[in-house]
Amino acid sequence: MSEKETETAVEKIAKKVTIVHQRAIFALLEEHFDVEAGEYAVGWSDDKIAADVGVTQAAVSYRREGAFGKLKKTSTTKMTMAQLHDVVNIVASRLSDMEGRVMVLKDTISLLANEVAYPGDESISGVVQQLREDFDEMKQLLVPHD
Repeated sequence: MSEKETETAVEKIAKKVTIVHQRAIFALLEEHFDVEAGEYAVGWSDDKIAADVGVTQAAVSYRREGAFGKLKKTSTTKMTMAQLHDVVNIVASRLSDMEGRVMVLKDTISLLANEVAYPGDESISGVVQQLREDFDEMKQLLVPHD
């Protein structure tokens, strides 16, 4: 389907909305859409208005773009992207910590294997206890901290 055919299909769907629906859409747009910023108030979107009014998202988008303008990349979007970047950095940091812990666990398992194969002065229970502590620390790294 070409772009023109797609636009025509969207327009056909959007035009099937009743006058009562249109009034409700425009009332919610007036209340929750900032024309200058080109963004919705927090918690509002074309999808939310469509669900509240009982029409398709395409019908709301069509009317918003025609009467109020297109959505703009906003400070909220930029903030969300910055927050996402922070989350990625936190996850990368935790992964790095976990990789270090995995190396410690590998060493501990090697010690345990050597102790079983070649019993020495150190008790196996001490190695097993250290292994449990290392696992507990790894679990804590996976738990989100407030």
